Amino acid sequence: MQSALAILEFLRSVDNEPTTLSAIARGAGLNVSTCFNILKTLEDGLVVAYEPGSKTYRLGLRLAEFGRLVDRRSQALPLVLEEARRVTAAAGLGCFVMALIDGHFVVLDKVESRHPIRVTIDRGATFPLTGAVAAKAWFAWSPREVVDDLVAKHRLPHRTDRSITDARAFRGEMATTRERGYSTSLGEYYRGHNAVAAPVFGPGGSPQFLLVVVGSEGELVGAKMAEVGEETRAAAERATKRIGGEPPE
Repeated sequence: MQSALAILEFLRSVDNEPTTLSAIARGAGLNVSTCFNILKTLEDGLVVAYEPGSKTYRLGLRLAEFGRLVDRRSQALPLVLEEARRVTAAAGLGCFVMALIDGHFVVLDKVESRHPIRVTIDRGATFPLTGAVAAKAWFAWSPREVVDDLVAKHRLPHRTDRSITDARAFRGEMATTRERGYSTSLGEYYRGHNAVAAPVFGPGGSPQFLLVVVGSEGELVGAKMAEVGEETRAAAERATKRIGGEPPE
């Protein structure tokens, strides 16, 4: 991994000018054979591009795609956070903006409740792919085979006595999420803590962010949970429009 990063950093340092294998090897501090093998792997992944005529390498299109994605997310996040503030103002509970990054749900930003005693989550905190309320909201609109693969590879862990560990029940929760526009968790991840979540869709109708509200089982339950769920769904729909996204068909 460090060697691959050294190659990419060297190509960046020469302003992505077409560069020969030997020059890259020298610049990255690698022997030619090792450098060639790494470049071949990076080329297969479109991370670098090879020009047969001049026998040179340069950074590939895949990195440009990654850059556009990061730029789009960084530009969209403040708009989504504004809608999170509206949810917190209406619900009196903290609202967290999450996204799926490298196989984990990550807390990108948050709006804290003003209550002196409150449920909170740190920025940068991560949750697994099967993270209850987040998984339901993110994957509810995915094709069935995607959900089946998720369950087969990661299972549905028994975190509390309320955790949903049955695949059929999990799919049923996703169907309910699609119908009402938000997911719920009743002590499924942490006992005594409930949550609702709604997806913010990007261009093409795929989830790009989640708005997640978490509270104690005394704060977020029954009619209050439904009220907060509707508020979160409406905020997510507004955020989808504001970032130029579109809901799935």
